[in-house]
Amino acid sequence: MVVTINVFEKPSSVINLRKGTYTIYLSGGHSVSFGIGFQVIIRNSITLEKMPLKPTKKFRGKLNGAKTIKFFTMEIRDSNNYLVEILNPDELVIKKSILGFKNLFLGLPDKSEINLIIERSFR
Repeated sequence: MVVTINVFEKPSSVINLRKGTYTIYLSGGHSVSFGIGFQVIIRNSITLEKMPLKPTKKFRGKLNGAKTIKFFTMEIRDSNNYLVEILNPDELVIKKSILGFKNLFLGLPDKSEINLIIERSFR
């Protein structure tokens, strides 16, 4: 199961998640920096309990053909609807490459390419 949410177009979404472990990625490039106010908050839509997000090593790869960076995992204990909130998305800076000089030629990704991807891990 994969859920894709555009960071700028849908800063708040309700999604259905089943019990399990999930990995959270950002797509659009291979270099990311978070400003002071950028946050991703995931809450159970009934209890409003905030799901703890565990930081991971930033792993660069491709998912569904898009450049991605893995940055969080989380454990869902109850299958339910969850509210995903992306706070201060303008504080997020994604570059297409980890090589600074290459970004001079590539430019920044379009806002429509920057997505939060939530993927269920099968372990």
